[in-house]
Amino acid sequence: MELKYWLKQEKYLRMNKNRIAYGFYFYGKIQPMKKAIIVLCVLLILQACQVILPTKIDKLNIVISPSISEETFLSYKNDFLSSLKSELLKNGYDVNELNILLASSNNQATEMIITQVADIGFLTKLSYFDNRDRSLEVLLSQLEFSYHLDTDDLNAWNDVNVLDTNKALLDRHYAGVYVGSSSKGKELYSKLSQGEKLSWIDLNSAKWCHILVSSQEGYIYPSLWLIDNYSRRIAELFSRERVIKGYPEMMLKLAKQECDIVVGPDTIREEYASVWMKPIEQDGFNRSASIYSEVKVIALSDPILHDPIVYSSLNTKLDEGLLKGIRKSFIDISSAESKNPLLEAMDVKGFIESNNESYDSFKPAYDYLKRIFN
Repeated sequence: MELKYWLKQEKYLRMNKNRIAYGFYFYGKIQPMKKAIIVLCVLLILQACQVILPTKIDKLNIVISPSISEETFLSYKNDFLSSLKSELLKNGYDVNELNILLASSNNQATEMIITQVADIGFLTKLSYFDNRDRSLEVLLSQLEFSYHLDTDDLNAWNDVNVLDTNKALLDRHYAGVYVGSSSKGKELYSKLSQGEKLSWIDLNSAKWCHILVSSQEGYIYPSLWLIDNYSRRIAELFSRERVIKGYPEMMLKLAKQECDIVVGPDTIREEYASVWMKPIEQDGFNRSASIYSEVKVIALSDPILHDPIVYSSLNTKLDEGLLKGIRKSFIDISSAESKNPLLEAMDVKGFIESNNESYDSFKPAYDYLKRIFN
């Protein structure tokens, strides 16, 4: 058997000796630099042909601040874990044990990340900011629908067609200051439309309505807008009302012209457009014109960032490669055509890569909240 094999080899060499000799002759004539390039190219091709095995991770724990019921969480958590595990594998990490926990409080979720009981977690930005000096790092920011428009262009913000075509998933939104269809509301909007800046006297002569003082869109950021532009707070307005039942009651009061000015999120007109012209017997506000015709933005706050996903910088398990894999996996899950039920239940529309510096702009609102409650 061996003799036949070697005879075949000898015959092959004899038949191809000229080709082989020419190959060696040609390679010998190549300049050294070109030889090095050829060898490098061969090595790169061989390396590309190797199978890249995923990195093994023993355990990865995730915690969620209490934003949904325990029943909803338990219904959807396994589907989420299955999807995340699959995405992590696609991104180079084979996690043996992947866990997710719904915390009983924001403080518990925060402490779990700080003590590394959980590796990453969904926190409120207030909880993050309370503890950011305890080695917490922002990994991702949540996305929500808002309008991708210049906040100085109030004409655009009051044109429903422009709003519809510029709606997008963003890592920020704004609080709006709105005038209604009362005589005072119309007077203020007319003055602004003619290019006049509204004075403190103008604003202070109107009846304002807002919701809880802890609400960022419904009190904090509009009050900061007043501070920035008039060195006054909502609390200093002559006529103001805290609406106990929240935005539904506040918007009904605006429709009834019991308020001249209201404050709330930049999407509030879209949220109440369907009930604005409905009859009272159909639980509507019984207005004769659309909400966009009767309710106008007269000011917008600074950007309000959305809640983050964070981790501890002291967690040695989370090297840069794994963090990159986690980021991409979360982004891929949230942007998939088939929406994940757990993220939908949490009202999470998407994620974007972020960092601590992005949340520095939250400090004025954070300090203002602390002043109110201390």
